[in-house]
Amino acid sequence: MMAPHGTPVYAPAAGTIRASNSSLGGLGFWLEGADGNTYFGSHLQSLSVREGWVEPGTPIGTVGSTGNAGGTPHLHFEVMVAGGSVNPYPFVLDWCASEAAAP
Repeated sequence: MMAPHGTPVYAPAAGTIRASNSSLGGLGFWLEGADGNTYFGSHLQSLSVREGWVEPGTPIGTVGSTGNAGGTPHLHFEVMVAGGSVNPYPFVLDWCASEAAAP
């Protein structure tokens, strides 16, 4: 997901988060969701939660271009259901619709 450097990244679900860092993904996170899904994000500029329990919407870091992002700031975001990767777009649409409907 393309976004300017420093754009806040929020926990997509309640669950246990842990930091990751690799030459490919750069700074990132794994979140084992209480909903049974696993969430992964990478290329972050910063990560404010290294490990522990988070609630949905908790600020967890900022968009960056670490790892092999080629200098282009973005959030690489994955959703895994039952151990297999799925298209994250429907999840993002639901979250955006829920946010728009909130008072």
